Amino acid sequence: ELSSQPAKLVCPGCRLTYYRSSEEQTLDWDGIHSKICKLAAVIRGDTSGLNSEEERKKAAELQKSTQQSLVNICTNEAQKHLISEAFTLAIPAGLQALSYSKMLFGEGSINVIPAYLLLAEANMGLNRPAMASRYLKFANWAIMKNPMCSNELKSQLYRNFGKLHASQGEFAEAQMALAKDVYFCSIEHGPEHIFTSSAYFVMAKNFLKMGNGESALAFYGKIIDIWHKFLTETSNGHISDLLTETQICEGNEILTSVHSSRKKLLGSQHVASAEAGHVLGLLKMQDEHVNEAEKLF
Repeated sequence: ELSSQPAKLVCPGCRLTYYRSSEEQTLDWDGIHSKICKLAAVIRGDTSGLNSEEERKKAAELQKSTQQSLVNICTNEAQKHLISEAFTLAIPAGLQALSYSKMLFGEGSINVIPAYLLLAEANMGLNRPAMASRYLKFANWAIMKNPMCSNELKSQLYRNFGKLHASQGEFAEAQMALAKDVYFCSIEHGPEHIFTSSAYFVMAKNFLKMGNGESALAFYGKIIDIWHKFLTETSNGHISDLLTETQICEGNEILTSVHSSRKKLLGSQHVASAEAGHVLGLLKMQDEHVNEAEKLF
């Protein structure tokens, strides 16, 4: 299933997923299948022996809820792999997210777009621009067919187009796409929201690639201000009640990168570097990584 080629090796657990080789099976297991094998078996369940309409209805509802759970798990795992830059493992998770999304919502549904975007980003990480472009075109087509698509999805689409252009050295085109990312993300969440800070971060990285450290530092300043305000306002609560595990991981990656870049550009003793370290420490403290946080204060 990973290669779309004929496969004869079947998973003995769910008996639903096929592979061409044991290597492919191991990759899928590490990437996603270990998390979904038992759940996937529910979909394969035989309903031919159900006699009453009520039994068949309950079975259909169970299958639908199981498919939704599979979509959520696969999407979440793919996102975590992307954040940790485990792009090879993100591919099977993304493919399974796409497969179950199509199964649940239909191939042309707006709900398959997140899986296309995940696969595009994973292929960019593996330096496969042609494949990344293909998935982005699928996502773009789905958005064009669904005019009521959310600004969040449009934001993610343009963010990935920006990353793709940047990976090819097309920095001007990347800036145009990333500007649209910031625009749609700001409409969806507001320009001062931590989710919008992710758009600012990608824009800053593109400026660095262009050799424009001054503009990158300006965006880093915006990111630090946004996260400092958020973490200060939520200091009495549990961050896990407000953000998902994936969102917390992304926040850690962003603030760690900003801290590192400020130290490189300005020096480790600069007040801006200390400020970035302090905000990163606040996040780690709220995420209950006290020892890591204390090293940053």
